[in-house]
Amino acid sequence: MPRQKKNKTPAVVKSEPLSAIAWKDKGNEAFALKDYPAAIEAYTKAIEIDSAHAVLYSNRSAAYLENDQYEEAFDDAAKTLELDIQWPKAYFRRGKALQALKHWEEAEAAFQQGLRLQASNTELQTALIELQQAKTDYFDNSDNARFIKLITWLREGGAYFPKLELRHYGENYRGVHSTAKIEEDEHVLRVPLSHIVTLEMAKSSAIGQTIQDHRLPLLSPKHCFLSCLLLSERFNPDSFFKPYYDVLPSSYPTMPVFFSDDELSWLQGSPFLNSVLQKKEDIRKDYEMICEVCEEMKQYSLAEFTWARMTVASRIFGITVKGVKTDGFVPLADMLNHKRPRQTSWTFNAELQCFVIESLTTLAKGDPVLDSYGRKCNSRFFLNYGFLAEDNESNEVSIHLDLNPEDPNIRLKRVLLADLPTQRQFNIPKDLSEKSVQELFAYLRFVTMVDPDIKQIPILLQTCSEELTLENREGEPVTKRVLRVGQIPPLSIRNEMMVLEFLKQKCIELLARYPHTLEEDMALLQNPDLTTNQRNCVLMRAGEKTILHFYINLSDVASNMFQQSAKALQKKVAKKFNKSGPYDEYIQKVVLDLVLRADPLHLLHR
Repeated sequence: MPRQKKNKTPAVVKSEPLSAIAWKDKGNEAFALKDYPAAIEAYTKAIEIDSAHAVLYSNRSAAYLENDQYEEAFDDAAKTLELDIQWPKAYFRRGKALQALKHWEEAEAAFQQGLRLQASNTELQTALIELQQAKTDYFDNSDNARFIKLITWLREGGAYFPKLELRHYGENYRGVHSTAKIEEDEHVLRVPLSHIVTLEMAKSSAIGQTIQDHRLPLLSPKHCFLSCLLLSERFNPDSFFKPYYDVLPSSYPTMPVFFSDDELSWLQGSPFLNSVLQKKEDIRKDYEMICEVCEEMKQYSLAEFTWARMTVASRIFGITVKGVKTDGFVPLADMLNHKRPRQTSWTFNAELQCFVIESLTTLAKGDPVLDSYGRKCNSRFFLNYGFLAEDNESNEVSIHLDLNPEDPNIRLKRVLLADLPTQRQFNIPKDLSEKSVQELFAYLRFVTMVDPDIKQIPILLQTCSEELTLENREGEPVTKRVLRVGQIPPLSIRNEMMVLEFLKQKCIELLARYPHTLEEDMALLQNPDLTTNQRNCVLMRAGEKTILHFYINLSDVASNMFQQSAKALQKKVAKKFNKSGPYDEYIQKVVLDLVLRADPLHLLHR
């Protein structure tokens, strides 16, 4: 009898893991079925296997778009372009994502970049046409509807602005124009106190009370109070101020605190970059401090708090109500754009109990109605408002100075400062008569002071000092006489030449930190392809470099004059430096005076 064969257990066949192409195909199948989450998952699996495949990112970008995940769609479109910058479809994806995010101008630029690569691409052509229509529909319907509610709310509350209208220039960019001729001294706008969001309201809110109860040492307390009120009230359907909150910009893409790392890289080497990073850090510290004591605050993200802080920084007015100084949001008044010299003035009118804007000049029908945000350097305009004023005479550059640790007289100098900080920051413009510039020169005279100028200290203590009450190590009050280094006058030719050389070398050092020269920046500003933020960054750093070159040139000019005789210098000053040139006053009052003081015989025959 033949032996029966035993049944063998069938071998387990292990399935091979899917390839990137297989996952892509699965993603395409899910996309065709409009199962976008499944498509995103499949494309993600494919990317995990092959992260250098541009098509995978492009396909996932499309799925993200259909799934209303627009930021993710934008990121994938950007990654696609990193891998293949010549692919028109990637620009299509990028444009669609930007359009969905309401970044109209950047979306249009993306579509146009794609068309430059492939002018016959009907998908991009159609997208560009649809974008233009979408922009029209958005501004005509969405914004106008909200602004109509604001105008109605203001008028019903007793506000007065019969000759004003709002015009849209772009996303989150609008301005106020006249609808009829406005005469000089005419009231352009009146907003009653009942429709102003004040600091007192913010302090009396729940979060405001908590902040005060805990006596938080906030870096910007007033701004924090108003920011917290804005966050807590912004989406409250029952808020009296809802018509105003609804028209506030949803984002501030031109403010540096919201820049991407790539955009911030355009500020490389600029002292202003440190100001931006410090601003972000200060906002974060205040936010975390409030969250520690206020549970309600934790529902808002740091990004939302930052938005609120910059809304406050760019829109509030300082006013006096019933003898009390306060700050507040003034609807419609905060939509006037900046211009100098100013053409309007504003105040809180105690008799009318209204915020009043008055025209300082005649405005024709259709003219923009503008306000002056004050005489500010571009660093403040850029940081707090997101714009720069070209040819701004108030531009400044930040310079940090400290005592030289190798200075043989450093102990004496520290004693003269009574242990006050030796490191000083000076924000200096191209104006030698400005207080900050005079204080810079005075401090440099102290920093560079050596023998025999040290012998003048007893005289300086009589003319440039003050008594301050400070705490000793035990915390006890101690009165000390402190040298007021910001008032030290010119001491000698040698000292002033050291000051000029020190300043020159400092300026050269700061210029070396930039990756581009001033000449390269000026050429770059002629490039029409720069984005608004890129151009503003170039303007910002070019303004700083212009000031640094101004002081390098001053050092060269003045140092050369110190080498001349008193008689020759007098003739030169009388001929070339007797008008209103930028260096004239310094040459006359410092350089010439020191040279004459060093020539007793010449002084005798003056």
